[in-house]
This record gives sequence, structure tokens and C-alpha cells, in this order.
Amino acid sequence: MKVLVLDIGSYSIKALYFEKSYSGHKLLSFSNTIIPDDSKLSASERILEAIRVMKSEQKYEPAETVLIYPSEKTTTRFFTLPFKDNKRISMALPLEIEEQMPFELEDILYEWQVVEYLDKGSRVFVTVTRKEDFNSYMELLKNAGIEPDVVTTGTDALFSLGSFLKLGKEIIEVEQDGKSQKQIESHPVVIIDMGSTKTNVVLSRNGIPEYARVINYGGEHITKKIMEYYDLPYQQAETSKIDVGYIILDGDTSNYTKEQISFSTILKEASDLVIRDINQTLASYRSEKKDHISRCFLAGAGWQTRNFKEYMIQELKLNIQPLEFHQSIGIKLPFSGTPDELKFCNTIGYFLRYAGKTPLKGLNFKKEKGSSSSGDASEFVRLFRPTIRNFIIAFVFFMFYLFAHSMLLNRVQERYNVDVEQKLKEAFPDKDKRAQKNLLDNYPKIVREARTRLKSQKALLEGSSVKEGSSLSVLSSLSANIDQSNKVDFVDLDIQKSELKSAKFYTPNKETADNLIKGLELSKVFKDIKVKEG
Repeated sequence: MKVLVLDIGSYSIKALYFEKSYSGHKLLSFSNTIIPDDSKLSASERILEAIRVMKSEQKYEPAETVLIYPSEKTTTRFFTLPFKDNKRISMALPLEIEEQMPFELEDILYEWQVVEYLDKGSRVFVTVTRKEDFNSYMELLKNAGIEPDVVTTGTDALFSLGSFLKLGKEIIEVEQDGKSQKQIESHPVVIIDMGSTKTNVVLSRNGIPEYARVINYGGEHITKKIMEYYDLPYQQAETSKIDVGYIILDGDTSNYTKEQISFSTILKEASDLVIRDINQTLASYRSEKKDHISRCFLAGAGWQTRNFKEYMIQELKLNIQPLEFHQSIGIKLPFSGTPDELKFCNTIGYFLRYAGKTPLKGLNFKKEKGSSSSGDASEFVRLFRPTIRNFIIAFVFFMFYLFAHSMLLNRVQERYNVDVEQKLKEAFPDKDKRAQKNLLDNYPKIVREARTRLKSQKALLEGSSVKEGSSLSVLSSLSANIDQSNKVDFVDLDIQKSELKSAKFYTPNKETADNLIKGLELSKVFKDIKVKEG
């Protein structure tokens, strides 16, 4: 399935196109379409024209479309609630939101997700937008032939990127029991995504979101200052900002012309507005969390004026560097290591969320608004599809194993039944086939029958427990009159009404026969004793 992610800014439209399959996710293409600077067109008409150009240059056939909704149209809050259950969170949030929003609940849409479970509760990140703004924006895209299936925000995408990168970890050495040991320590870090008309500031610790703010200034504010001062058209002012602009830092004693110093002053004054709000955001975080910020990462394209990063370091007193992520995600982008890479932070952030690389479920304003946390059943399936696929494969193999094991057991059971039946025939030859079959089908019957036979044989051998007058009693009397030292094989007995009428037996030699005859004659029990050779 192919997915198209659109990040529509005020300067350009960033598009990321990828394909997902059972084997994983594959990035197909990136595009960055500039929104035309035509004063004759309204802002909506310029976006429509840019989408038309994008579609003419790129052949997209997505099964699903994702829109990164403009962050400047939203406001965000973090709430700490004393429970973890999603239903209870969903019921409590409207009351919390109503207290902090200057709008009525029926006039807004809100989406939320749990970003951290605490010992006795949870931290919830909520994003709010006005219904009027959202519906107008969706109508604009519909006119351009785009109807997104998922609507998230730039803040949400940056949280996903930060969660994947787990920025802010460092290895430190500590003294413990007189020995130096290394341990991992986590510090809060900030990602500043400076676009054309807004700047997203998100703070996280070990990948867990902690703070967010949208500043309604960006690189375009600096461009407009240049336009006003030098009376230049927008595109020329933008080009001069990037190619010619240079901010002179404190302590730089190089020889600069008066024009260079003047241009630097204009850049500083325009940049100070953005840096001031960033500094206020960081100060507010330090005051609330009682913690220092270790590092800062820059994204976006609005800060790409020479020495702008160094000027931020000077003013914010922070370790600041451009955000690098292509090595971490294991994919070399066609523009890796260039400023263009940073334009796609939001789309890459959503891609990582969709690929299941981050535990954050994310936001989606297109589902039933305000009803429950993001990540409905379909989102859950998408997120865990590789796991579900592996489970299905394992289940199929397990069922095949059960089938093969069952067949093997049946064959063993059949062979066992044949062996048992043969043993039954040998042990109970006097039983008919039906009686033997009943014994085969009922193991307790076999046990009882065997015990009865053993008891009878034991009684016969010991000469006890034999009913008087029975055939066994007659045989026992006969055996008592025979010298036990003589070997005798009885071959025929005629017993009538518990009396012995005749007996026929073999002896191994004549001497044994003579001894046997003497013993029988002395007993005076037997008459008509005859001997026959043979």
C-alpha cells in the first residue's frame, strides 16, 4: 500500500511518498513545491496552484493520504490526570480543556494521546483547533482533489521524530564506593523547527514529550523586514537573506563595510523577535520543570541565514546544531547532509510513527472528534502489522505442527491397538472376538479380568480358596495323590458332577510310570489303572 504525506506550509509543499508491505516500509520519493508569490492570487488560490503543479510533476497513486495540519492553527496543552484508563481520561478532558480555552467546546475540535504513564496517573498531550478553521482547510483541499485519511500536526510529527531519536542521552562518570563508574544520564532537549511563518518548539526527555509551543513568527518575518527596508520584491529579499545576508557576532573585529553592518543590524532586529519568544519558552520550561536544557537542535528552512545558528548560540547560551536523522533511520536521503534535509523533518517524523518506530500513537483529527485517544483499531493494526503478520505465520506453523502431531499419534495409537489386541488373544484365548473387543475398548475391564485370572491361579497353586466340589477341587485332589517328584502331563480329564470319571496323562519313562501306578493304587481312590507304551 502506498501512502502520501503532505506538509503544506506557507512557502512550499513538502511531500513524502512511501510504500508499506509485509516486508517493511520503503521511501519512494520526496518533493518540495514552492507556493507561487503572486499578489493577484489569494492565499488559498496560491496553495491550489502549488498542488496543481505538484500533481503535474509527480505521479502519486496513494491508497492513503496523510495531511500535516498547520501548527499555527492549533494550540496545545499538557494535562496530568490521576488515572490511566482511557475512558476516564476521555470523560475528564472536556472539563480540563474548557477551563483553559477561550472557546466554547462546541466550537472546537480536540485530539489527545497519553505520552507518559506515571505511578499514579498519566500525562496527556492535547491539541485543539477551531472547527471553523479545520472545516475551511478541509474544503480547500477537497477543491484541490485531496481528501486526507489522517490529519495530524507538525508538533505531533516532531514528537515522533524526537521519540525515535531519543535525544538528550549522555554517558557520564560518577564516583561510587571510591570507584569511577560510567552511567547514562538523560537531559531535556529542544527541537526548534523554524518554518516560513511559524516556529515549532518541542521539548522532550529520553523521547518523552514534555513541552510544546508554536511561535507565530518564522523566516518570512526576516524576509519582510528586508523588503521594507530596501523596498525589494519578496523573492529578491528572500534570495538576499540566504545568499548575501550575514549576521555579525559580538566580538567580531573584522573590517566590515557600513552596508554590511547595516544589513546585519536588520537581520538581528528581525531575528530577535523569534529568539526572544524561544528564550521565553525555554525559561518557562526551566521554571516549571526545575531542570536545565542540555542541547538544542534546529530543523526547518527559515533559519538558513549565514551565522544565524551562531547568533542563536550567542543569545540563548545553548549548544545548538542542525538536526541529523538520516543515519539513525537507516535511510540515505537524496539530499542527506544538505539544508533541504531539514525541510522534511515533519514528514519523516510521521513516517517513523507510521512504520511503528515510536511508541507514540499520534493524533488524527479525521476520526470521531474528541471521543477517545488517537490510535483507533485501524491505527493499532497498522502500527503492529509486522507483529500481527509474524503471529499469523507462527499460528499457521503451530496448526501444521498440531496436524502432523495428531496424525503421528493416530498411527502410533493404531499400532498400539493391534499389539494390545494380539496380547489379549494370547492372554484370554477362551474369550470370543466380541468379548476381546470389549476388553480392548475398556482398560479397567482388562485389569479386572487379569486380576480374577491371577487370583484363581494363585488359589489353585496354593490349594486354598477353591470351592469344594468344583472342577478345580477335583483336580487338586488328583494332584495330591501324585508324587511331586514325578513329571506328569495331563492331556485329558473327564469330570462329571464334580467327580473324576477318568484321567489320561503322559510320563517321560517307564520308571516314572511304575512309581505313579504304585502311588495311585495305594490311595485306593482310583480303579482300572492301565499303562500303554507310546
